[in-house]
Amino acid sequence: MKKIFPIILIALAGIYIYRLEKLNSELMEMTEELAFEKFDNFIHPSNSFMYQNGNQKIEMKISNGKDYVIYDEPTETEFIITNIEPNDVTIYGAGVRIIGNSNGILKTEITAPNNYTESDSLSVKISIEKKEKVEFNIPLKNIE
Repeated sequence: MKKIFPIILIALAGIYIYRLEKLNSELMEMTEELAFEKFDNFIHPSNSFMYQNGNQKIEMKISNGKDYVIYDEPTETEFIITNIEPNDVTIYGAGVRIIGNSNGILKTEITAPNNYTESDSLSVKISIEKKEKVEFNIPLKNIE
């Protein structure tokens, strides 16, 4: 019994060190991925807005490739709906018009009125199953 105890102790210590090293390795990989993702987003800014709750997701993409809308200029957008019944989603806001709905992609056209004075961002509201409300604030700019 006295000879088995040190062997068991060494085996347990080995298992503990192995698991600790494995966790450390996984954390290092996750840190690298996050750092790369942040750097990539800094270099290539996203022109999308996203809401996610578990596996349900709504992402809005501005079709002109910018992350803002110009006053009084129609801008097409797409709302990509994942794991939510499209009929349970309502999108509304000043100047928002639905122009199509197919395969989980809701196409809209946003024309921010020039007299929109709430702020320098247009509020697009989304209601999911009349229970949950989401709001995307899209920056507004004048024609330069």
